[in-house]
Amino acid sequence: MKEPFDRDILKAYLTLRYAPSTRSIFSGESRKISARLLVPDEMKRSQGASHGSQLSEQLVTVCKEIIRTCSSSGSGRICAVTSGGIDSGAIVGLMSSLDVNFEAVTMGFDGPNDEIADAEQLCDHFGVRLHKFISKSVLSSTSEAVSKLGIPYRGVSFCFDLSRFIRSKGFDIVFDGLGVDEFFGGYGFRYERVLRMHSEGTDRLSAYLRGSNPLDFVEETSELFGEKLSDIRVPWAKLFPCFDNDLPFLDQVFMADYNGKCVHNFFPLADLYRMFELRPIYPWLSDRFIDFSLTVPTHLKFDPQTGNTKILFRKAFERLLPTRTLTKKKQGFGPDLDAVWSRELRDATEETVMDGYMVSEGYLNKEFFRKALRDPKPSPTEKTKCWEVYCLEKLLQARKHGGTSRIPSQAQR
Repeated sequence: MKEPFDRDILKAYLTLRYAPSTRSIFSGESRKISARLLVPDEMKRSQGASHGSQLSEQLVTVCKEIIRTCSSSGSGRICAVTSGGIDSGAIVGLMSSLDVNFEAVTMGFDGPNDEIADAEQLCDHFGVRLHKFISKSVLSSTSEAVSKLGIPYRGVSFCFDLSRFIRSKGFDIVFDGLGVDEFFGGYGFRYERVLRMHSEGTDRLSAYLRGSNPLDFVEETSELFGEKLSDIRVPWAKLFPCFDNDLPFLDQVFMADYNGKCVHNFFPLADLYRMFELRPIYPWLSDRFIDFSLTVPTHLKFDPQTGNTKILFRKAFERLLPTRTLTKKKQGFGPDLDAVWSRELRDATEETVMDGYMVSEGYLNKEFFRKALRDPKPSPTEKTKCWEVYCLEKLLQARKHGGTSRIPSQAQR
């Protein structure tokens, strides 16, 4: 029987929740990547030619021109997706200052960590109408979403539901704030761990893999893996060539965050918008924005001493945005993991993962999931792995039922 998986890529996905490669997890298949990828020479562009105050003024000008161009690039109703933070807040503020006719959309999960109040405060400040979508069932659309997207992304269900909600409100164009974190040093919580691990003797690549993915990363010898994957050694250096150059470590991290997680994990979600005939626009991933960011010195992005993030970006928009938006603490987009586990994921793991294809065929170890189900307080990593494998099982089922599956059932063997 032909091997259905590219085992290197499959194990990378199961380790990190994404694989930075055009190779698919399925043997003999590839993934098309439409986003721009950075190379080390671009990261070495001349920096420091202007003072911080000059750069902040230039940044505002660049961002305003980008928003003006994007807003006039097509016809239809426009909305901006916002959490009330600075990245999407800059879009809302600039659109308002340019008199763009638009409305805003935010999303919550009926939990204590929802960011709806922040989005309300931002939109009230600018007098923008805000539409609120509450997702109470995070997993319900998983089968439909993964079958159309074709990749087992963990958050695919609620992102799919959000896209459907936006379309139901009659919008045609969606502005999304993705990109600022990658190009202006927004992941302070990651950088601190990565830098600390490296200072303690861990090599750069290993420090990045472990420090940047604390809820996802498992060691290659983890009990998660079954006999078919336990001996696989992922070629991490080939998947993350960003660390094979003479760039400063933080610049390498910025490059890896963009070329890896952003391009291969976040950006494919644009296809969810397109499924509902929405046109996604990412102004902070435009060439103009990226090119400008590469001229900004690293110390104006992240300060390892203070932990301050997006330093220049905050300074550039301090006159436009309300204080609450400027100082809002970064919060990963998504529902509370404990709530998802207790409401839906625990049962979904028992019903779909325990006797699913990945366990039954020896790719994953049933004891890993049994332990998570028995433990009254499973670890965050155990929960995320259950979620990722649940999505993978739903994708395998969709491929099989759609007649395109390369995954043979036991009855066919």
